[in-house]
Amino acid sequence: MMHDPIAERQEYYQVLTRNIRIRILRISIIPMLLTSDILYWRFHLAYSDKISAHLCEPVPGHYLLDPVARKCPPDSQTVNKRYS
Repeated sequence: MMHDPIAERQEYYQVLTRNIRIRILRISIIPMLLTSDILYWRFHLAYSDKISAHLCEPVPGHYLLDPVARKCPPDSQTVNKRYS
C-alpha cells in the first residue's frame, strides 16, 4: 500500500486552515460580544434610572400615576398628594 504524501499534506493543510479560521473568528467575535453586552447593560441601567425618576415626578391632574407614585421615595409621594 502506497501512501500519497501530497494528498496527506493537502489534507493536513486543509484541516490546519480550517482550525486557523475558526480560531480567528473566535478571537475576533468574543471581545465584540462582550463589549456589546457591557454597553447594552450600562445603557439599560442608565435609562431605567431616568425612566423611574421621570415617573416619580409629580404631574398635576394625573391620577393614573398613583400606583407608580407608591414606588417612589416619600418626598415625591407628598408632592404627588399636594398636586392630586
